[in-house]
Amino acid sequence: MKKLGMLFTLGMVCVMLGAAETEVYKTDFKKESFAWSQYAGMHKTERSNALVTEVAPAPAGSKVIPTSIQIGVRVPKGLSAGEYRMDCTITISMNCRETVSVIRNTSPWTVFGKKTVDFKSGIPAKISIPFTLKSNTDYPIRGASMAIGKFPVGTKVTISEAKIVKITR
Repeated sequence: MKKLGMLFTLGMVCVMLGAAETEVYKTDFKKESFAWSQYAGMHKTERSNALVTEVAPAPAGSKVIPTSIQIGVRVPKGLSAGEYRMDCTITISMNCRETVSVIRNTSPWTVFGKKTVDFKSGIPAKISIPFTLKSNTDYPIRGASMAIGKFPVGTKVTISEAKIVKITR
């Protein structure tokens, strides 16, 4: 019984020393997701409980670069300085290696955190990106940000379950 009490106490101390997390943002995909393209009609988009973007053909003769289509979610301004983590699920309809970022959503387009992910066709990938804000934000942030302009026509990208948690120690 004494050992059980010690284990319980030790477990409680470990919990108290660990980091606490508070969800500070959860995406409403109908209002806060975006899919932008350099050329009109270069993507098809659906917004419901996720953002689903399908790459469409660019106009003939267009110079297509990775940033020709950009997708992600808009996080409103007002986050306080501190440590955070952006969590989301992304599914892509092809095998590929792509970078997912958390960035400032106004100039200068500062990258706060990023992760290169090996996606498998049709398999949801759970992505966590830690990042630190050195000061309070009076600007919006872009989460689950991707540049998919070079993806083949017909490729579908789905972003779901996007949230940001603040980590306190």
